[in-house]
Amino acid sequence: MRAMLRSTLALTLAVTTLLACSDGNEPEGGLALVGSLPARGNPGWRLEDPVTVRLVDSDGAPRAGVPVHWSVAAGGGSIEPISTETDAEGLASAAWTLGPAGENAITAAVAEGPTVTMSVQAEAFRVSALAAGFQLGCGIVDGAIWCWGDDAWTGTEHVSIPADIFGWTLAAPGRVEGPDDFIAVAVSGAVVCGIDDVGDVLCAAESAPLLSPVPLLPPMRSIVGTSAFSGEFCGLATIGSEAWCWQSSSLPAKVPQSPAFTAIDIERSFPPGSAAGILGCGLVSDGAALCWGTGPLGNGTFEPSDVPVAVSGGHSFAEIAVAGSSACGRKTNGEVWCWGRNDQGELGIDGPDAAEPVLSATGVDRIAASQQIVIALRGGSVDRWGGGEWAGPPGPVATLAGLDVSDFAADGVECVLLADEQAWCYGEMWDRSSAFKASLYEPVHPVVDP
Repeated sequence: MRAMLRSTLALTLAVTTLLACSDGNEPEGGLALVGSLPARGNPGWRLEDPVTVRLVDSDGAPRAGVPVHWSVAAGGGSIEPISTETDAEGLASAAWTLGPAGENAITAAVAEGPTVTMSVQAEAFRVSALAAGFQLGCGIVDGAIWCWGDDAWTGTEHVSIPADIFGWTLAAPGRVEGPDDFIAVAVSGAVVCGIDDVGDVLCAAESAPLLSPVPLLPPMRSIVGTSAFSGEFCGLATIGSEAWCWQSSSLPAKVPQSPAFTAIDIERSFPPGSAAGILGCGLVSDGAALCWGTGPLGNGTFEPSDVPVAVSGGHSFAEIAVAGSSACGRKTNGEVWCWGRNDQGELGIDGPDAAEPVLSATGVDRIAASQQIVIALRGGSVDRWGGGEWAGPPGPVATLAGLDVSDFAADGVECVLLADEQAWCYGEMWDRSSAFKASLYEPVHPVVDP
């Protein structure tokens, strides 16, 4: 993957300094930007670093105690405070919040003295398809796959910056080397896979950073991955719509006795008293749900099954989502029914584990799940439940309030897609911090030229 610096460490912006004549009582001097500004920033967001200018006299010595007046020159937005005084080093700073998309500019001026104007392009990062996992978020931009998050692939000849820039920090998007004809994308840990326009699946990983075909896999029409661990995927074949699954360390295999699914989802499962494995669930043409794997499977027992078994209750679902050791189905009437473990609140209601579906929510338009968390689009609000104490209290996600969320990431809760195709993800999603901030979404940083 060709990684890129996050916007706050971007290119130095060329600044034009305009010198004005003094009134004859003060020596001429100069006013200039100190450091750098990002070439691009998210519309409506404050730049992480303050804008700082330095005022010097005609001999180059700093001028202290001189008022610097700040104003918005183009694009809207705001600058605070509107007036500051230079310090002993001749420095003055202000915080810049960008306005709508397009060119944004501010001016710093000294009364009857020099003026400097600075500009930043307000430009959001947009994708036509979105996937997310515990380590990476990925999307499709003009047919190519771009990823951000844990930049574990640095240090190879396929990246454009040194490996020590990122570590485990949030990074700006970078394009994964490969074709530009992808129509679907999925993520599992630090592995990304995409389906091209003829149904071939190509994947890239830290150890193999070029998008390369998965051998012995038939043409596919959809693909999903587990959010945790790495390189665990399932998809539906173009012909027959049967489920196929594979891992980075194993060849693809058809799920035994797979029916013709219309949709599937998978996640890492940690059932009590047994080894971790994968829980998969899918829908068939009449909306019935079938599950396979480590369980619970929603069929009235907590036993595993290698072959898909019918979920009890005769429900007809429009959507399916797997959280880990639980799963949920959404009906066309907005009801969400969930089954499986409930030790992390995955079922959305108080009570024990459920071997069969229980009613969890109503009035829901979309659902997604991963890492023992379920998120639901309900009208104009995104609600969340599950995850236990580490994810925080359930309820509306405050950082998404007022945003026009149109969809969720294909195989996780870590990112959402706005109606204008902006991608928003957990702000601290990939930094391995002790506090997993499951409600703090922020926009993915815009792309910065290398």
